[in-house]
Amino acid sequence: MSDKPVVLIVDDEPSILRTIGDNLSADYKVIALRGRADTDEYFEEDNLKPDLILLDILMGPEQKEEGYILCQWLKSNEETRDIPVIFLTQKTEPEEEAKGFEFGAVDYITKPINPLIIKARVKTHIQLRERTKEIIETQKDIILTLSEALEKRSHETSRHAKRVRLAADLLAQKAGLSDKEREDLWNASPMHDIGKIGIIDRILNKKGSLGRIQFKKMKQHTTIGYEILKESKREILQIAAIVALQHHEAWDGSGYPQGKSGENIDILGRITCLADVFDAITHKRCYRGEKVFTMDEVVDMIRRDRGKKFDPRLTDLFLDNIEDFKKILEENPD
Repeated sequence: MSDKPVVLIVDDEPSILRTIGDNLSADYKVIALRGRADTDEYFEEDNLKPDLILLDILMGPEQKEEGYILCQWLKSNEETRDIPVIFLTQKTEPEEEAKGFEFGAVDYITKPINPLIIKARVKTHIQLRERTKEIIETQKDIILTLSEALEKRSHETSRHAKRVRLAADLLAQKAGLSDKEREDLWNASPMHDIGKIGIIDRILNKKGSLGRIQFKKMKQHTTIGYEILKESKREILQIAAIVALQHHEAWDGSGYPQGKSGENIDILGRITCLADVFDAITHKRCYRGEKVFTMDEVVDMIRRDRGKKFDPRLTDLFLDNIEDFKKILEENPD
């Protein structure tokens, strides 16, 4: 992995590649590619992911608008959509700039290349990208901190959030979720019970079964968690809000708080639901005393709720890989 930010240049003019490379190589890892074919090959292989792409609009012997097509492909690809793209162009008309922004570019640099301008623009966008990464990491830190705060308050959830995260991620992998969806779930799933912060101690930690009114209050942790998180403009916390709201919904519509059913429940909520229940029934809980279910009992309970509480396909994947989920419990005891 490069210690320097990686700048990828795509242009069919060798002189442009050399000029930009000479001006940026002291501060960045510069990778120069000539045209669409080289770029496709680059991203098909396990190469360094660029922090910034400088992309010529007109390329090839016929000077077609290959840059627009390539930018559109980059922005539609899950692995590359977040990479900022700056167009290199001799086109300066406002409508051309607007067209480029519609395709997803963040800036324009006009030819002929001015070394001072390209250095300044590249520096600005690299810094913006780094700040964005810092914001995302801060969100992740907030999620973990809040989850840990909840675990300290509850007498029964030591390492619960961590095990749910691991089980949810494993199930998401088995279900074929994309890398982006798995990352979203990894970041959001520890927050599934964050609404319990709003549940009073005598209900949250009551020994024995909850009464009807008490259980009604406990169920409010889903909507409390959603209300805490929903106003955030940050994607991670918006996703966490959905998981907090939906992780007690049931496939057959018998869950809460909204009574959603089937695929109307977000896939991340469905996965977290199964991971959460699995962890809950394999550990002591104050509301059922000292009762701990055997693994055979756990498997039977989950199988019985296939198509009722749980998504049938996810249930089958879970049970087919039960040894892998048991390993998560073994490696992360309370």
